Amino acid sequence: LGVAVTVGWAPALWLGGALVMAALLTWALEVLFGWKGFVIAAALCLTVVWPTALGVDPVFLPVWMQWGWHWSPTGSATAAVTSAIAFGTAGMVHHALQMGAWMLGGVLALWMARHVPRQLDGVASVRRRSIGATVVAFLAVALAAVALAPDAVIARPSISPRPNRLSECTPIPDVDSVADLNRIARIPGTSDFAGADVGVDVSLSDGRTLWLFADTLRENAGMVRNSMLISDGRCLHAVVPEGGGAVIPNRPHTGVGYWPMSAVRISMPGYDLVPVWAQRVHQSGSGVFGFETLGPSVAVFVVRPGDVPQLVAIKDLAPDLPDLGRPMWGSAAAIDGDWIYLYGTANHGDTLGFSVAVARVHIDHLLDPAAMQYWDGYEWSESAGSAAEVIPGAGGTSQTFSVLHRDQGWYAVSKQDEFLGSYLRVWISGSPSGPFYEGPVLATLPSELEAGHLVYMVLAHPEVLPEDDSMVVSYSRNDVQIQHIIDHPRQYRPRFLRVWFP
Repeated sequence: LGVAVTVGWAPALWLGGALVMAALLTWALEVLFGWKGFVIAAALCLTVVWPTALGVDPVFLPVWMQWGWHWSPTGSATAAVTSAIAFGTAGMVHHALQMGAWMLGGVLALWMARHVPRQLDGVASVRRRSIGATVVAFLAVALAAVALAPDAVIARPSISPRPNRLSECTPIPDVDSVADLNRIARIPGTSDFAGADVGVDVSLSDGRTLWLFADTLRENAGMVRNSMLISDGRCLHAVVPEGGGAVIPNRPHTGVGYWPMSAVRISMPGYDLVPVWAQRVHQSGSGVFGFETLGPSVAVFVVRPGDVPQLVAIKDLAPDLPDLGRPMWGSAAAIDGDWIYLYGTANHGDTLGFSVAVARVHIDHLLDPAAMQYWDGYEWSESAGSAAEVIPGAGGTSQTFSVLHRDQGWYAVSKQDEFLGSYLRVWISGSPSGPFYEGPVLATLPSELEAGHLVYMVLAHPEVLPEDDSMVVSYSRNDVQIQHIIDHPRQYRPRFLRVWFP
């Protein structure tokens, strides 16, 4: 009951099933081998459980150990409980079948231990070999069937060979000012990164900084939907997936890709968890505006100190629907204690700017859309349709923006009225749930529409060169003629400036 109250009924039931499975398998081994069965059970348990006991996430184990962990009774039970906490009851077919196979193997061993001896005239060695061979064959067939079974909602845990790698070091100078940041933004590109927009930053526990970008030009490699850079203060590295594609890969066989919008860091024992909220996009035509957005998703990376970020999960937060009037959750994100606040922008076509609504999700359930709560203007609700506007669309934000907590206030920072506007503005609230009230203009950033040059997507970077009364922000630059940025990729990179808090 205490477990159910703490983490929910679904994880509690899975935990109960895991205990039943462990007891059943131990009993079966004891019936077959006597006291030696207990030794075998203990050895198997200790061999498989040691990563958890030492606080090592299985994703960091060598590939063969990941494989063994995933298919073991303990690994399947652990994955079931943790997935139930993160995902709720959705997509549990794989875990249910895997645990069921182990339980049926134990039941089969117990049944044969009782009935087979009568047929083999009590010959113990023959009996054990016969039972063991039958149970092993059953488990092999059952687990093979599980491996081929489709999941209902989410993909099964991938046994990945840690495919991401770091590119060679691009030396960078010391960064003491915004001018230094802009000098770095003008350094020559590499085969892995020539130019991109967005530029969400995440400060890691080991002192490094992640930078996430959307449509990214690569020299001699065209464009990918997203990319990641990592800086340690001396070098700038691109995080390059196996095969050289996007760091959040496109949805297979669909052409649907992911544009990062926001990210936070969750510190865990021995590693950082970095969820990245992205909007799904699909090319619908030619030109810089030839795309449609389909909905929000979240991708999760794990980063050990000094190691390469590795993607471990991608989850859609809403079904595909090309409707800008539906909130794009994760257009901005902020973490406060154990809660992540997700801001969703929407545009119904009657304003230049985007309205903003607020949702929240506990860090233990960030991959479960059913666990999201929505602010209806008075209290938190489980209904997405009840989400209230905390910033109106008239004179509203850009589709992607930033929210940060400073002193006793919460600040939304954005270019007002998207790329057609001219003002970098702040909206202020005393709470992450708003309402946010329009504050002063912090800078003027008009697009040069006659020349086809676009200025858009202002993002705040409060942990970059922090000062008491100001913050660093960036804005993206683009051109209505795609060939222009292909020919001049360094003009297709964020620029930085410092603005002062009101």
